[in-house]
Amino acid sequence: MSSSLPTPPLEHSGISPRVKVILGTALFGDITDPQAKFNTVEEAREVLDIYRNRGYTEIDTARAYPVGASGSSEKLLGLLNNGDWMTLDTKVVSWAAGTHEKAKIRSSVENSLDALKTPRVHIEYLHAPDPVTPFEETTEAMNEAYKAGKFEKFGISNYSAAQVEKLCAICEKNNFVKPSVYQGQYNPISRSNEDDLFPVLRKHGISFYAYSPSAAGFFSGKVTRESVKEKGSRWDTETLLGRMYVQDYFKDSLFDAAAEVVQAAKAEGITGHEAALRWTIFHSALRPEYGDAVVIGVSSCEQLSQNLDIAEAGPLVDTLAQKIEDVWMNAKRVAPTNHSSYFDREREAAPQPGVFYINSDQFPYQVGNSYNAVQHIKIQCNALQCLMQLLVAVSSRVRGGDECDLSQVKGSASGCHVRFPGLVRELSSAMWKAPQRRHVPCGTWKAVEQGRASDSSKPVTARLTLGAYNFDEGDEERLKTEIAKIELRKVETVISKLKESFGQTNSESEQRVYESLVAFLSDKMRSAFK
Repeated sequence: MSSSLPTPPLEHSGISPRVKVILGTALFGDITDPQAKFNTVEEAREVLDIYRNRGYTEIDTARAYPVGASGSSEKLLGLLNNGDWMTLDTKVVSWAAGTHEKAKIRSSVENSLDALKTPRVHIEYLHAPDPVTPFEETTEAMNEAYKAGKFEKFGISNYSAAQVEKLCAICEKNNFVKPSVYQGQYNPISRSNEDDLFPVLRKHGISFYAYSPSAAGFFSGKVTRESVKEKGSRWDTETLLGRMYVQDYFKDSLFDAAAEVVQAAKAEGITGHEAALRWTIFHSALRPEYGDAVVIGVSSCEQLSQNLDIAEAGPLVDTLAQKIEDVWMNAKRVAPTNHSSYFDREREAAPQPGVFYINSDQFPYQVGNSYNAVQHIKIQCNALQCLMQLLVAVSSRVRGGDECDLSQVKGSASGCHVRFPGLVRELSSAMWKAPQRRHVPCGTWKAVEQGRASDSSKPVTARLTLGAYNFDEGDEERLKTEIAKIELRKVETVISKLKESFGQTNSESEQRVYESLVAFLSDKMRSAFK
C-alpha cells in the first residue's frame, strides 16, 4: 500500500485521551472512488491492527461510505472477520427525500447488517434529516429496528438544535427509543454547536461525537487554494466531499486563522494539525462524563499512528490553547457551521406561491459549487426578477423578445416548485453574449409564478421572455428592498455578480447604481455578522 514516508514518533505522555477516540472509515472502500485510500482486505486489516493494538475498538462507518462508492466501506469491514473485538457504528441511507420512510429505513438497516456480517451494530445513526418524511414515521421505524435488536443505541447526525428538540419530543410522546448519540462537525474553527446545539444535547442526555476534529487537515499548513487541483485529495472539487470541505473552509479569514495557529504551534515544537486535534480532545466543550468522543479519519497507517500519538499527548500549553481561543473569536463570523444548516433549508423548502427552488449545483453561491444535489436555493420570484432585471439593464445587450425555455417546471397546489438545469447559464448567455443594444419591455414571470398542475408529478412548460429594463430613480430603492429579502449567504455572490456586470458598463448613471448597491449589500453583510 502506497503511503507517505514515516515520521519519527511524537513525544507524548502516554495518558489516555480525555474523550473517546473512534476510527472513521469514510476512506475505506472500492477503488472506483478516488478518495478511498484503503481498497483491499489487506490494506484495511493493516490499519485496524494498528488501531486494535493501541487499545481502541470502536469503528464508525455509514451506508453512504465512501461517498463515491457507497456501501463498499461496510462491505470491506464485513470481509475482515474481526470477531468480537470491534464495536461497529453505522448510518442509514439519508440525504435525499423519502429515504427515511419506514420501509426504506428497514431496508437500509438490513443491508448494513448483511454487508457488515453482524446481527447488530452498536449505534445506528440517521445520517442527516430527510426533507420530506415526517419525524413520526422515521422515529417509529428506528424504534421498531431497536426493539428487533438491530442496534444498541439510536444516533442522529447533522440535525439542527430545533430538529433535535422536535425529534426527542416525538420519541417521548410515543415512548420510542430516544437518540443518545449525536455526530456533528466540531473543531477549533467550527464551534457554533457550543451555543445552540450543545445545551439541547445536554438537556436530553445525548453524547456528542465530533467529526472533522482537526478541521479536515486544514491546520496542517499544507492546504492552499491550489489544493482543489489535487485529484483524489480531501479538497478535490471533482468529488462531493471535496466540494463540501472547500465550501466550508476556503475563506480568506479562515486561511489566516489557520496560519496563526500553525505559527504558534511551530513555536512550541509541534504541528498545527497536532495543536488542532489536541485542542478538540483536551480543551474543547467535549466532556468524558457526557460520553463525548472524536471521530478521526486517516489516509495511511502512518497517519493513524501519528493521530493516536497526538490523542495521547495530553493538553496543550496554556499560551497555545489561548491562541486558539483568540483565533476562534476572530474567525467565528465566517466559520463553518454544522452540516445541519444544509438540511434545514431543504426541510423548510416546501413549495410556496411565487418562490423559486433552484438546484444549487446550477447556481453556485460559494467556492466549490454546492454541497449536494438535493440542496436548493430559495429565492422570492420578485427578488430574483429584480436581480435579473438589474443584470439585463447594466448589460443592455439582450436579444429583445428572445425566449429561454424553462423545462421541468413542476406545479403544485400551494405554488410552483421549479427545478431547471442551467437557468443561470442560459440567462447569462442571453444577456452577455447578444451583441444588440436595444430596450424592450421586460419579460414577464407570471407564467412561472402562477404555474399549476392538477397532477404535480407532470411537468409544466413555461416560457420567460428576456428584455432590457430601463432604470428610474425609484427602482434603485425597490431593488434594495427586494435584494434585502435574499438569504444572507447569497449576498456575497450577488456582490460578485454586480461587480462583474457593472464592470462592463460605460454609463455614469449605471455606475452610481452599482456603487450604491454594492455599498448597501456590503453593509448588510457587516451588520449581520456583528
